[in-house]
Amino acid sequence: MITASVGDGANDVPMLHEAHLGIGIYGQEGMQAVQNADFAIGQFRFLWRLLLVHGRLNYIQKSDMILYCMFKNAILTFP
Repeated sequence: MITASVGDGANDVPMLHEAHLGIGIYGQEGMQAVQNADFAIGQFRFLWRLLLVHGRLNYIQKSDMILYCMFKNAILTFP
């Protein structure tokens, strides 16, 4: 299972480190979350596009790679 965490303050830094994908939001609490995150966004409204659009593209790429490996192994095994 892959986890994503979203944080905007210094108290969220350990959570961002433990998750597979850390997303820091520029906030009034400081820049610690942004400096320790994998991705940094300006507002919560950008989170929708980051997760849904880029997540879908990542899912498509991984599924294409799995299909490629399965078909390649089948072609090499049958003869």
